[in-house]
Amino acid sequence: MLQPKSRDIIATTAVDLENGAQRMARLLEEAQRLMAERDPQALLQQVCAAARPLTQASIVGVGIVDGSGVIDDFVAVGLDARVVDELRQSMAGNHDHPARAVFEAREIVRGVNPTGDPAAICLPSSHPPVHSYVFVPVASSSRVYGWLALVEKEHAQVFSEEDTQLASTLGALAGMA
Repeated sequence: MLQPKSRDIIATTAVDLENGAQRMARLLEEAQRLMAERDPQALLQQVCAAARPLTQASIVGVGIVDGSGVIDDFVAVGLDARVVDELRQSMAGNHDHPARAVFEAREIVRGVNPTGDPAAICLPSSHPPVHSYVFVPVASSSRVYGWLALVEKEHAQVFSEEDTQLASTLGALAGMA
């Protein structure tokens, strides 16, 4: 006979597996939509719209840069238009912004900001508090086009490794599309 603790562990594992399977099914649905999209602006909107529920990010942004790192396009969901404009301007001139490492070195940047102060991670003061974030490349095998940012995980302090993998997959899909 299983002990109560063992039953709890088995039940928790079953729930985690079911949640993971549901997230994977949603990712596959989104992949089909992204690969069919031909309008670049609509593609960026779809990436943001897909990433938000998959990862439970409060804010999702996608930045596309030219070869020299200048922002060509930036789309965000979860922020008002004024903050999006300020964010775009601040990122353009800030060489310490976490997104730089993503498109310059093709690195994933994942972190925690205990105070929530947006200025601590090179965001404008008008930005809502940020306690957790993940930046992943939007890239194909030959080129980094920009980054996908997940900001402020809902109901958790940090983004999980699974969240990061989902975001990386969406970034790769967007890069291929």
